[in-house]
Amino acid sequence: MLAIDPHVYVFWDPDAGIRPDWPNGKLFYLTQKPAHKKFYNYHDIAEFDSTPFVESKRMLTFIDRRVDDIEYIWDGFNDYFIAVSSILKVRAIYKKYYVAAFKHQYHAGNDYIEIRAGVPELVDNNDGEIARVTPPKMPYNATPPEALTLLKEAWLIARNEGCPDLTVKAIVAPSRRTGISHDADIKEAVEILKNIPAWQAALRNEDGSEFVIGFDLVSEEDTNHKTDDYAKAIIEANSGVDFYFHDGESNWADNDNVHSAWALGTKRIGHGINLYNFPTLMKKIRDEKICLEICPVSNQMLRYTKDLRIHPIAQFMQQDVQCTICSDDPQIFETAGLTWDLWEVYHGAMIDLRDIKQLIQNSYRFSAMNETEKAQKLAAWAVKWNQFIDEIRPQLI
Repeated sequence: MLAIDPHVYVFWDPDAGIRPDWPNGKLFYLTQKPAHKKFYNYHDIAEFDSTPFVESKRMLTFIDRRVDDIEYIWDGFNDYFIAVSSILKVRAIYKKYYVAAFKHQYHAGNDYIEIRAGVPELVDNNDGEIARVTPPKMPYNATPPEALTLLKEAWLIARNEGCPDLTVKAIVAPSRRTGISHDADIKEAVEILKNIPAWQAALRNEDGSEFVIGFDLVSEEDTNHKTDDYAKAIIEANSGVDFYFHDGESNWADNDNVHSAWALGTKRIGHGINLYNFPTLMKKIRDEKICLEICPVSNQMLRYTKDLRIHPIAQFMQQDVQCTICSDDPQIFETAGLTWDLWEVYHGAMIDLRDIKQLIQNSYRFSAMNETEKAQKLAAWAVKWNQFIDEIRPQLI
């Protein structure tokens, strides 16, 4: 998509290295070629496989070679977000990207998506950024952010263009990343949280089901704000919004974000890898049927479990902790749907087809769909599952 648009440029200066203003490989959508000689038109350089094209393309995915070369893994992982942060704020690119992403996921076998969605301020192009013009920050209010509106439009377009039974819902998820001001970061996140009920009402689907379903905090946990840092403000906000906290993505016992997620009443927990450090809490989560969203490929690529044979999912399932398999940042890891994650956990965590069936069913049962939606999805899935079993039955005998 980017390589055929004549307005896409990449900054590349091998002599400068990583610059504080424009890192190498950063993409922009510009109405005219900038005067700076180190900006290359993506369409032009793609045709002759130039170094800026090859290297910038490499930076858009997080493959094994990069993982092995990076001492602190999150530095390399964040390179991707830096590279696309500007161009994905361009309205036309933003919408096209998500239409393509939803179609790609659907045709990879995923008919239900809950996406963690930020609320960036969208622009027509990146000309102002190149000119170093800082636009005024728009306040959050009852009107849904344009990013959420276009995200829903992208889903409806995908559904009308070959994905008829695709369902998409959005969890609004600002970053917990530590900024200049600790208090300002928390204030902004809570301001978003307070406005979600109005956004839910404005973006509700025609059948009455929700498109916006809740709130989360994302980004690396071990170096950024803890969930507990937000707890007091979240409780005082009393928004009534459901939480789907992205916690426990850590190997450390001193990272107790899973405790905060549970205390705040989260519906599910994203990752929850280090829950095994807290056996009493694990029993509470099991008894209260709080589902863990396990992301095997992401966990392995970011070195939380370098060998999936020691991933705690098998132990969680053996102790009746509800789990489901999810794909985390599949575009970065070059995976699609859930096939790669299911395949890896099947071979690495010593589980069988009965467990795979349970994990897939859980992805519907613990979703934010209403009961009617869940029943429809589970019935349609059961037909596909039975067909799959019939196809592989000869190999099982």
